[in-house]
Amino acid sequence: MIITNTISLIGKETIFFISSIGGIFMLFFSVLKEFFKTDRKRVYNDLFDVGVGSMPIILLTGVFVGSIMVIQTGFYVREFQMGGIMGWSVGFFSFREIAPLMAGVMFSGRIGAWNSAQLGHMKISKQIDTLFLLDISPIAYMVVPRFISMVIMITVLTFLSNIFVILSGIFSSWLLLDISINSFLDSFHSNILFDDLSFGLIKVSFFGAIIAIISSYFGLKAEKTAENVGKMVKISVVWSAISIFLFDYILSSILS
Repeated sequence: MIITNTISLIGKETIFFISSIGGIFMLFFSVLKEFFKTDRKRVYNDLFDVGVGSMPIILLTGVFVGSIMVIQTGFYVREFQMGGIMGWSVGFFSFREIAPLMAGVMFSGRIGAWNSAQLGHMKISKQIDTLFLLDISPIAYMVVPRFISMVIMITVLTFLSNIFVILSGIFSSWLLLDISINSFLDSFHSNILFDDLSFGLIKVSFFGAIIAIISSYFGLKAEKTAENVGKMVKISVVWSAISIFLFDYILSSILS
């Protein structure tokens, strides 16, 4: 009985996984198909909802990331008298990896979950069916504006987060390691390239697209009850986080 149940569970989860992968790709192609049919006013509204709501947590994350990076490297800076590389190390690792990754995870937990929950509620309350009856495409009306707004705003917020990382790094280096502001900035300007910044922004724009598609798919997949909506939200957040780390590895391998 245990073996039978285990095999049945594995089979069920495998079918769910494969069907979800297929459904996510189908939704992505539907978004591309309906991309230019969306309502611009909804895009502007979603830009505001997505951006303003996420700004505090993303920027606060940037502040702590900058401080933590200084604390973690402080021992080696003191031990080997390497204060001249502090600006480079904070900027390089923040721009290329840490800021995009942290922004993606925070964004998926907040905006991705919100998107899945809202679409799921619309699905079980028959609002999606009403759009079909009115001959309005739910993809063009609901999903495409959120796709556009998430890609744009996560990129903008990551750029702003990088600024807060650097400011936090400057202050923490001066306060904790007695590294002057001029020394930090000289190290930063001498070694950080525009490619380092653009590398991270390209990655995080992909993260925004991933979060938008996955959260929309599982939101639209909700059925019947609020409990099922909660289940889809949880699955959406988990899938988004795993996909972010997977694509971070792939994009880092391609772009490096």
